[in-house]
Amino acid sequence: MTHRVNDLGATPFEVIDIEFLERPYLIIAATPMQLSMKSPDGASMDHPIRAGDFHWIDRKVTHVLTNSGTEAGVIVEVELK
Repeated sequence: MTHRVNDLGATPFEVIDIEFLERPYLIIAATPMQLSMKSPDGASMDHPIRAGDFHWIDRKVTHVLTNSGTEAGVIVEVELK
């Protein structure tokens, strides 16, 4: 498995990633941000995120996340193996 995190946007975006396995995993927003998610087929969705918001992932997801807001964003990702 390859898990790559790059800050490609103009706004700082930090990810704290704790990996034990591939899936399932939990994503928790440490700060509010405007998160954009793009899939390999080019589909894109914007998600306004509040500090403390979380999302449980239990399947394979290929995507690119970008902080499209004006403030720095931080998420914590915990992967259970």
